[in-house]
Amino acid sequence: FATEPGKTAADDGIYSEELANLISTLDDPANVVFKRVQDAVAARTGQKQRPVYTDGTTGGDFYFLQDDE
Repeated sequence: FATEPGKTAADDGIYSEELANLISTLDDPANVVFKRVQDAVAARTGQKQRPVYTDGTTGGDFYFLQDDE
């Protein structure tokens, strides 16, 4: 989620921007990408917007992109 429960996310799209920037990180599984997005958004907003990430996946790691090498 773009922010904590009961809070309102800013309209300037910081969460979307950070997710778009970090989602193309080839070497990181999705859970690491989302945690980095959390940190980046919180830092950019001075902790006013703190995304919430819950990992309910099972099995192995999921990658948005994988290097074919």
